[in-house]
Amino acid sequence: MTIVNASSVGRAHLAIFDAEQLADGPVARVHLEHTTPFSFHGTWTPQP
Repeated sequence: MTIVNASSVGRAHLAIFDAEQLADGPVARVHLEHTTPFSFHGTWTPQP
């Protein structure tokens, strides 16, 4: 997964890749209505 910012249009998308087929490009995109800050990051936590 990676965030792709298109600051020229003020939007971004989350691109999701198949790790074994990176050259095929993203398998899905989640389009956002805004850009994300460069310091944006996520964390993984175990489910209870």
